[in-house]
Amino acid sequence: MDVRILAATNRDMDEAVRNGSFREDLYRFLNGATITIPPLRERKEEIPVYVDYFLNKYQIKYNVHLEPISDQIMKGLIDHRWSGNIRELETAIKRFVVLRGQAVISEDLYVQGTLQ
Repeated sequence: MDVRILAATNRDMDEAVRNGSFREDLYRFLNGATITIPPLRERKEEIPVYVDYFLNKYQIKYNVHLEPISDQIMKGLIDHRWSGNIRELETAIKRFVVLRGQAVISEDLYVQGTLQ
């Protein structure tokens, strides 16, 4: 049997092994290759691409057609911290499509202090 395991985490695994919160033998077994991806807030130039992708995905899924996101809202999305990374962005865009309006994103980001 040929088995491959793909595991992902946002934790520093070397630190977790050092402080004993993760087993060293299991880490060595799983650590065939490490790919480190910076958080979305450090890759802001990718946000418009993800926004377009998720808009298309959820408009097809929910059979909805919406106008493109305004420049002001896109700026808010780009300026947002995105502590939840791409999953948080996807949820915001999904909510936008399901509720059919930019005000949803605008109000959500305003509450979090991104838009003024």
